[in-house]
Amino acid sequence: MKRLAGLITSLALGGLLVASVLNGTGCDDDDTTTGAAGASGGAGSAGSMAGSTGSAGTTGNGGGAGATVTAYALTLTGGSEVPPVNTQATASVAIMLDASDNVTVTGTFTGLTADVTVAHIHGPASATMTADPILDLTVSPGRAGTVSGSGQLTASEASAMRSGMTYINIHSSANTAGEIRAQIQ
Repeated sequence: MKRLAGLITSLALGGLLVASVLNGTGCDDDDTTTGAAGASGGAGSAGSMAGSTGSAGTTGNGGGAGATVTAYALTLTGGSEVPPVNTQATASVAIMLDASDNVTVTGTFTGLTADVTVAHIHGPASATMTADPILDLTVSPGRAGTVSGSGQLTASEASAMRSGMTYINIHSSANTAGEIRAQIQ
């Protein structure tokens, strides 16, 4: 019966850990700050032999601090290009930048006036400027498809991204300098 009580306690603690993860406790989904330290439960009591399952402990050592991840959700348009491009094309892109300056890009585009050629993250540049590419991205062929990529930014490139001084754009054969763009901020 002691083994059964220990198993029930373990399952109860495991359930609290899963609930904590599912509820975001100790998780940082804010796009600019570091997560707070998570809490882990203590041993708790197993309850009596009369069918009670006992309750999990509420004290224990804190978990590690959450990693800083900056997330951007962007919509690329021709009006954001420099100079603006008259196009109906758009893209929806998610960009994640972690504390080690690793960046990941995923998204879709549609409606380009001609076949896609390339896509990049550029910087440093404000919304009214242009700059050289700092990360090449992968695009599926055609006028609609996917854009993705990942890589390690330098410290200065990551700093530029965090301060809103980078942008992403998708180029087409009709608009070789870029057809749609969004400032990463």
